[in-house]
Amino acid sequence: MNHYLIEVLDPDTLEAVQQGTPGELVLSNLNYEAMPILRYRTGDRVIVNFDTCACGRTHPRITNFLGRVDDMLLVSGTNIFPSQVEDVLLQHPDISENWQLVIGSRKGLHTLKVEVEPVSGANIDDEYISTLEKTLHSYLEITCKVHFKPIGSLKRYEGKAVRVVDERKM
Repeated sequence: MNHYLIEVLDPDTLEAVQQGTPGELVLSNLNYEAMPILRYRTGDRVIVNFDTCACGRTHPRITNFLGRVDDMLLVSGTNIFPSQVEDVLLQHPDISENWQLVIGSRKGLHTLKVEVEPVSGANIDDEYISTLEKTLHSYLEITCKVHFKPIGSLKRYEGKAVRVVDERKM
């Protein structure tokens, strides 16, 4: 018996998204009678697979957790999720896990910069940076500059890393 109805919705329009498309996980408890929870917005960005599993089960399966809806940043009218930047950076073995997204403002326009540290012994040249910027642009749909910093120059944190620095004037 299914105890929950699972939906994946666009967080802005609250319309259902196509299968395989990221959206906000929304749950309705179908089993609780006294105080049912209907269409509970979890705030989690997920991709859900509604196809029948190879084992025969028909219940939807969450295939990817992509972060939180409230992690979204609005930069020049474009929705940016730090997890999108991280996905691109993780595809490059010459880049360490130390990176930071810096949002600024120049002449009234928003700017987006990714500060990264290379791994020890990495060969980073202008062509590598240009290719990385093009990859980020195609993935984020916004221009993004990449600045490589010396190893150890980005601030380290004991707890959760601070990935976003917003320097815009509010």
